[in-house]
Amino acid sequence: MSTFDVLIVGGGMVGATLACALRNSSLKVGIIEQQPAWLDGEFTADGRASAIAWGTSQIWRQLGVWPAMESLGVTPMMGIQVSDREFPLQVRLRAEEAGTASLGYVVENAVTQRALWQAIQTAANVEVVCPATVTGLSAGADGWRVTVATPGEPRSWRPICWWEPMVGIPRYAP
Repeated sequence: MSTFDVLIVGGGMVGATLACALRNSSLKVGIIEQQPAWLDGEFTADGRASAIAWGTSQIWRQLGVWPAMESLGVTPMMGIQVSDREFPLQVRLRAEEAGTASLGYVVENAVTQRALWQAIQTAANVEVVCPATVTGLSAGADGWRVTVATPGEPRSWRPICWWEPMVGIPRYAP
């Protein structure tokens, strides 16, 4: 049975960012992901995009993935208008008035995934288990056990900590 220090369930935008942040650490990191095409670098351009705050772009810059995103295509947000249809006032933010090059960026989700996964796949301490789904979680005297369904046979691990990006809460072994 393998042991991971951190087990990430889901290699989407949040899970992949966490894996990138941990890729140069001494921790043994596992990612459980359902999408087998991601291993081959196939990120379908389904038209979905995300508005990324300037601060998030700086996090990705520190992680070394932002240049790849920029080369694949990002669109700067030069202005933002905040309003409520039932309230007559509006707030308008402009990059020029804030003294910044942009307030954030619009990035296709496929661009974000491609850049993050390129970085993950070069990490010696990150193991991607894909395609796979979590089928069980149980606590024992020696810690937690995560059971995963993979083609061929089920696998189990004993993580010290795991992260479920959709929940957003880290969980720790006793």
